[in-house]
Amino acid sequence: MRRWVLLSAVFFLCGVHPSALAQPLVDTCALVLEIAVRDVQNALPLENAIAQLNGDQWAYTDAEGRCRFRVCPGSQVLLISHVGCPQKHVVWEMYRDTVFSVDMAHAHRNLVQVVVAERRDTRPGVDAETPAWKTAPDLDLGRRLERSAAGVQLIQTGAAPSKPVLQGLTGNRLLVLHEGVRISGQQWGFDHAPELDPVFAKEVRVLYGSEALWYGPEALGGALWISRGPIRSAQGTEGQVLQSLYTNGWGGKTAFQTDFRAPNSSGFWHRLGWRFGASAWGAGDARAADYLLSNTGKRGLDVHWGMDWIRADGTRQFEVFYDRFQEEFGLLYAAQVGSLTDLERAIEADRPLYIAPFSYAIQAPRQAVVHELLRASGNVHLDARTTLFAEYSRQVNFRDEYDVASVLQPSDLRYAITTHLPEIGVEGRWETSARTLVWKSKIAGLVQANTYQGRFFLPNFQRNGWSAVQSLAWNSAGSTQLNLLLRWDFDDFAVYQNPDGSVQRLDSRFNGPSFSLSRLRSNAQRGTSNRWTVGSVFRPPHVHERYSRGVHHGQLSYEEGDPNLGPERSWEVSWARTSNRALDQGAHRVTLQAYARFVEGYIQIRPTAPILTIRGAYPAFVYDQTQALLLGVDGRYEREYGSGWSAFLHGSLLIPIDASRQTGLFYMPPVRLGWGGSKVWGAHKGEAEAVWTHRAYFAPGEPVDYAPPPPGYVLLRLDYAFRPAPAWELGVRLDNALNTAYRDYLDRFRYFADAPGFNLALRLRYSWDSSRSKNF
Repeated sequence: MRRWVLLSAVFFLCGVHPSALAQPLVDTCALVLEIAVRDVQNALPLENAIAQLNGDQWAYTDAEGRCRFRVCPGSQVLLISHVGCPQKHVVWEMYRDTVFSVDMAHAHRNLVQVVVAERRDTRPGVDAETPAWKTAPDLDLGRRLERSAAGVQLIQTGAAPSKPVLQGLTGNRLLVLHEGVRISGQQWGFDHAPELDPVFAKEVRVLYGSEALWYGPEALGGALWISRGPIRSAQGTEGQVLQSLYTNGWGGKTAFQTDFRAPNSSGFWHRLGWRFGASAWGAGDARAADYLLSNTGKRGLDVHWGMDWIRADGTRQFEVFYDRFQEEFGLLYAAQVGSLTDLERAIEADRPLYIAPFSYAIQAPRQAVVHELLRASGNVHLDARTTLFAEYSRQVNFRDEYDVASVLQPSDLRYAITTHLPEIGVEGRWETSARTLVWKSKIAGLVQANTYQGRFFLPNFQRNGWSAVQSLAWNSAGSTQLNLLLRWDFDDFAVYQNPDGSVQRLDSRFNGPSFSLSRLRSNAQRGTSNRWTVGSVFRPPHVHERYSRGVHHGQLSYEEGDPNLGPERSWEVSWARTSNRALDQGAHRVTLQAYARFVEGYIQIRPTAPILTIRGAYPAFVYDQTQALLLGVDGRYEREYGSGWSAFLHGSLLIPIDASRQTGLFYMPPVRLGWGGSKVWGAHKGEAEAVWTHRAYFAPGEPVDYAPPPPGYVLLRLDYAFRPAPAWELGVRLDNALNTAYRDYLDRFRYFADAPGFNLALRLRYSWDSSRSKNF
């Protein structure tokens, strides 16, 4: 007891300053629950069964009929449902990693309503690993998330890797967490997508607004949690191999991953788990509906490796993870023009001014990026109620930009950024039959250095910072949960410039508090939950927003920062409701979220007069600050019918307001509405979805912008999957099935060309698993 009090006092004094909310960190609730669902009649795995744990965590089973949860020790309540099957309801005490095999029998019976006696919110946010996510393993992170998560759209530069936008916010206002580590690369601006390959991601979570503040002040708009899931917990091996081919670009992707867990006998080496995987992809020039998009090819390679060690009694756990991602891609050649007259002609033209025959060659203008991530973490249970956890990660990112007009070799501009992220913390837990209190504190550091070679665009800089974070989560009788998070961030920036031949150092220091408070009320009998959240987030300006000056190569534009920009401060209130009910035939699920966010000193990028440089003519943009108000609603409705039929409807509405200028805000997502349905029969499944995107009605438009917002459009997607055996899956997907010619408002190359057109994608997946699960 004295040891706990001492630790509590130390971390309280370090982390007492205000900051922000999040739910308890998943890393400290490290027990792994793995569920395998199969059809009792033919022993085939059941994909898209819904596993609901403790009333609030839920996940779809994958192509092997599996899903995983990380949970805290104690009482667990599991509910499994699938179209045409009676629900399975299991309650048990769990104190070690557990694997269940669930046999589901199809029958024409009403689903049973279950009362959940206890709930714990161990993984915050909304699960995005939907069927739409699983049918597109060949796409990058942004394009996969756009299909599966409410409120997610894309900032993109043509066919280049896309960047996710969550409820209108992206860049340094949206964290991307890769295996629990926030990605730190050259991710400013509209390009520079997150450097990770999500092909085997099994834990895909969207953390909205201030709920994500546990991970950093850049989560002003939320966070995206992307993870391949825990390493296999049972003795034996498992893995999968994927091959996909697609016609738009005539490319493909090959990937594999395998897990191995040594026998749980005795000794250190017998409790080790291993993971190794790799993926490679490549394609030639993409094609719009009516013409080729010249110089838009890509190729890449990702290799990852992981290891964990879990003590037999579960009181200690250590993990190591390494990932190396590299990619090279071309930029639309037609967006590179030599004069202001040519720039005007290119924007006014219906087709690109330059169209070449199809090619796999990647010529300048192009970019190449390499990103390495190393993470080591561990937790130790000091006693039955107290856990000490620590983590360290190191990231190194290199980005080379090759300019058409450059005479420099090997590249016109190279960035190199190195980031160190250490943290240490403690968690205490008190449980009674009616209440649970979880208290957590941590101290996190950040050491980051960025350098460049070649022409000037962004100066060298050094960033040092640290954060003190404290959270409290109180759960009463399984129906009400209160979460409070307080955070204080300190950031020092040292920028080095050389305007007149002598190096000048410019120092900036920012610090401020953030906080978030939420209340979750659940009614297990009705299958509903309501969450209210209020919060405020402090975000310091990034170096690129203050000091960038020159050609932003990734978007073939000219940008200029403002050194007088100050920090942002957001104030947010949101409400979210979930309803998951059984009906006479099938079930339905409704999720709805409404939010209002006011951002003081909102930093935006605005178009200005085009500029002519020695490299050519470019659209020009400047950074400034304003007062912004974001009002929005996201929703999704899913309905399961009998005989394998289901339907869904989803939509997003955002009203962005520049309160200072009484206009809209630039580059905010337009209204979007999608609807579709699916049918499962035997080993077959078909799905269709149509998505309507409205014209960006709230955009400022001309004469401020270079071109008016493009008209709205409808895209149709079709998917078919066939599983002849549990280990095999064959799939066919049609993207933009009607070959619609369109331009998206959030595509910076919309000034010059249409977006990619029709695409036929084939996928073949083989998986294996040597485990023998316990049936119930």
